[in-house]
Amino acid sequence: MPPSKIVDFAGEAASADAAVMGDYTPAKRVALLAALVLTAQAKARDDTAEMFCRRVATLTKRSRDELEALKQQHREITERLVANYRSVLGAVRRLTDPAPDGLGLSARGVTVSTVGLVPRMHQLADEGVPVTLALSLHAPDDELRDELVPVNTRWNVAETVEAAWQYAARTRRRVSIEYAMMRGVNDQAWRSDLLGDLLRSYGDWGWVHVNLIPLNPTPGSRWTASDPADEAEFVRRLQAKGVPTTVRDTRGREIDGACGQLAACDK
Repeated sequence: MPPSKIVDFAGEAASADAAVMGDYTPAKRVALLAALVLTAQAKARDDTAEMFCRRVATLTKRSRDELEALKQQHREITERLVANYRSVLGAVRRLTDPAPDGLGLSARGVTVSTVGLVPRMHQLADEGVPVTLALSLHAPDDELRDELVPVNTRWNVAETVEAAWQYAARTRRRVSIEYAMMRGVNDQAWRSDLLGDLLRSYGDWGWVHVNLIPLNPTPGSRWTASDPADEAEFVRRLQAKGVPTTVRDTRGREIDGACGQLAACDK
């Protein structure tokens, strides 16, 4: 089924109850669930547009005054995030509930990503749905993270990592720390040490994994991927401290479809 048709089902998916879902064919049920997820993702992007996940490329084209305005906008937007939380959780439940209510996927195969909305992280831990939590950290110190992820001015690095640890402790699910590697910005050896010390301070019982993300080339951006030698040293230092670390495989660059590229593509 083409994406345009799936999106047409978005309103229907949002209101479909278990009885109605049970009457659908498997193909339509999958389409409805996909539409529900797409709708939740769209709301998440709209509600958190100024956050780091909006794309590094977009932020680099803005003036300092514009960035400050975005930070102020974020402070107002965080008050409305409860509605977005409900949408995301609703999508998760439809994906993981047994048929005919849902798709019957394992919750352990579903990942919920956050830039560090601490109250929502605590709330998710209480839901009893053992999804994987991915925390988009991108910096281990408040000075830099305040710039990269404006929500850090509301809930700082220490509070955010504490909430991630509490999620792991309560659900027994390993948390993934997402860290986009940017040359000369957040890839210094001392920041690797700081990140490793911070994560290890909560113990080494396998509660966390660091996922380093090479920054994809984007026209017009002043930021670029880390030097391979710096990236390797960053990994080495984390692993030396006993922190499991991997570097994400990059795919889609040849069609400008990799992470962070679509926002700057003019075609």
